[in-house]
Amino acid sequence: MSPPTTGAPLPRILLAEEQAVSRDFLVLVLGKLGYLIEAVAPARDVLHRAGSTKPLLILLSTTVAGHPRFLDEVRAGSEA
Repeated sequence: MSPPTTGAPLPRILLAEEQAVSRDFLVLVLGKLGYLIEAVAPARDVLHRAGSTKPLLILLSTTVAGHPRFLDEVRAGSEA
């Protein structure tokens, strides 16, 4: 899926990845596809950024998503 090429604002993707090589690769590839990428490291900061930036998509590192309390925090934030 490609972002619109009209004068509309670029779709924002919030990237939560702690591995620098993976983060840099995703920023490069997604940026070339026309997305505005906001990379967050440490990835645990994604909850704070997601609420303030309202991204189209959030890409999470598997180490963050696997954290036992992470989903509880996401659910709590979405109910607020």
